[in-house]
Amino acid sequence: MSVMSVNSYYDNAVNGLFITAGMLQKPFFDAGYSMERNFGGVGAIMGHELTHGFDNTGRKYDQHSRLKDWWDRETVNEFDARGQCIARHYSNFEMYGLHVKGNATLGENIADFGGIKSAYHGWLSWFRDNHCKGISKEEMPMTFELCQKSAIPEHHQRQLFWVSYGQNWCDKEREQSIKMSLQTDEHAPDQFRVNGPLSQNNDFARDFACPVGSKMNPPAKCVLW
Repeated sequence: MSVMSVNSYYDNAVNGLFITAGMLQKPFFDAGYSMERNFGGVGAIMGHELTHGFDNTGRKYDQHSRLKDWWDRETVNEFDARGQCIARHYSNFEMYGLHVKGNATLGENIADFGGIKSAYHGWLSWFRDNHCKGISKEEMPMTFELCQKSAIPEHHQRQLFWVSYGQNWCDKEREQSIKMSLQTDEHAPDQFRVNGPLSQNNDFARDFACPVGSKMNPPAKCVLW
């Protein structure tokens, strides 16, 4: 992959996540952006690739990149059951009379679920640390703990994180191209890469005040990682 390609990937053979220089530019990242925008952009992409190490393929490799059955049966069964919840969720999405293939796109969908969740909580962690950076954790542990608990981003900052994530998947695609990707691509169409994971995310529902039972906040949600 060219260093200027706008792409990224995870390699199970080396347990490595690769982000190209081409990815580190607008709209995914810019040094002048606010941190919530960068975390929602390239942060979610990095989280996506990292989660591939623990998707339905990556979980089969151990810490030495060896294909090895290293999980106990109870964990595997629970993982598979949660994964099938995600597969069914995506199989309900439809465009031009064709449904998304939930099992064929499962690895990428798991990565989207984990990517956005890890990026959001990574940003909140950065926000707390930055907010409390003048307080010594060792010298003033109680003050530091109180500061961490009270460090909550503004409402518009939390919403901007999600908008930035959605912007990752803005595109223009012809009908025939979408139909072909629904049949052959391991990725779901871009609009479902936004609505798919966000409709299952409690943080998104809270930040946008989505009523319980609405399309973007169903009462029963799929959770894997």
